[in-house]
Amino acid sequence: KFIHNISSRGLIVYASDIIMSGLAFAIAIYLRLGDEPWLIVVDPMVRAGILFMMISAVVFFYSGLYRGVWRYASMNDLMAITKAVTVAVLAFLLVLFLWTRFLNIPRSFIPITWFVLMALLGGPRCFYRLIKDRRFELVSESGGNKRIAVLLAGAGDGAELFLRSLKRTPDASYQAVGIVSENPGRVGRHIHGVEIIGTID
Repeated sequence: KFIHNISSRGLIVYASDIIMSGLAFAIAIYLRLGDEPWLIVVDPMVRAGILFMMISAVVFFYSGLYRGVWRYASMNDLMAITKAVTVAVLAFLLVLFLWTRFLNIPRSFIPITWFVLMALLGGPRCFYRLIKDRRFELVSESGGNKRIAVLLAGAGDGAELFLRSLKRTPDASYQAVGIVSENPGRVGRHIHGVEIIGTID
């Protein structure tokens, strides 16, 4: 079911994110040891890099990063990336400690990896949104009480604009609880944190 909810574009993004994790590892090593190349021990670092990519692949797969619609990237998507990167880095830290006790691997590069990977994963998504909407906007997600629950028909620009207007209106009378879409391929994905729960049919 989870695979069914990921579009072909989502699978491409998933593969790209795994590559980005390896790139983030390499960049972090360079930033930490670039001025001290004699400290670089190639074989252990290559193995550690492959390990980090494997852990990232597992964490990213189950994190829900690829069910969102890129054009409607929001703070929820950024938080999902933050959680996924944090879990991946912490899991790698634990496994690396049990495996090598950080022999030949500087511990200080771990937080550098976190920052670099956040930039490599979040940057392209924000840039894509910038191109599509010609502006950069991350919407703060907030809930409300005593609102009328509504189900939105259509998972396109109209739904996104309506959800965005709700976020900008603290005393809005409505709260979107779900979306139905004309496109079955979008079922299970999210726009501003609201799930596309089924088709209009």
